[in-house]
Amino acid sequence: MPIVLSKKLLRRYLLYRRDGSFKRLKTTGNGTAGTITKGALDARGYRRLRFLGDQCAFHRLVWAWHYGNTSKAIDHINGNKSDNRIQNLRLATPSQNAFNSKLFKNNTSGARGVYFLKRRDSWAASIQVNGIRVKLGESKDRAIIEARYYGAAKIAHGKFYCERT
Repeated sequence: MPIVLSKKLLRRYLLYRRDGSFKRLKTTGNGTAGTITKGALDARGYRRLRFLGDQCAFHRLVWAWHYGNTSKAIDHINGNKSDNRIQNLRLATPSQNAFNSKLFKNNTSGARGVYFLKRRDSWAASIQVNGIRVKLGESKDRAIIEARYYGAAKIAHGKFYCERT
């Protein structure tokens, strides 16, 4: 059973540093007191740290050290999954977290929400807002459709809006 990441427990073993790393305060089976750690990168680009026998997401350790444990998603504001400075982290719903993610590898248009309609030889866009897919129209000009999507996303996604590809 995974450990509960309480503020009190984390602060007994780790000291947060402004660069997003931790200094170990006690020697445990997997680390020596006084050493600085940022964890190790996993296959998805997130940093992980073995803490008291459990593999923990580093950004969750940083959040819990400051605010206590949470079951909500934690978003990396700048999109860099290994930047775990507290000012780069914020709570998010799974949808909000997805707004701030990179384009999927299978995206062929190079823009979020934009796709090509072969039968009509035109570009189209849609966006999901509160679980409802909203079509934003179509045009022969891809730039017009991209602008429509990003304009709608700026309004719908608020502070989680991201134009990053």
